[in-house]
Amino acid sequence: MGMELDLIPPDTFVDKNGDGEKFDISASATRTFYCLLLITAQLEQESLDVSIWGSEDGENFGTHRF
Repeated sequence: MGMELDLIPPDTFVDKNGDGEKFDISASATRTFYCLLLITAQLEQESLDVSIWGSEDGENFGTHRF
């Protein structure tokens, strides 16, 4: 059985950019993950960018500019 974790807890209203908390996945046997994103409401003409980043040392995740 794979690891199960919530990147964003269910029923959370997200209205701004932000970084989530770090998760230690080193105990995962496969390091393969299935991600599910459920959108329950949206406004017209909105967009969504989703990124899931990895880090070898758990601290340096690189940088990304929008």
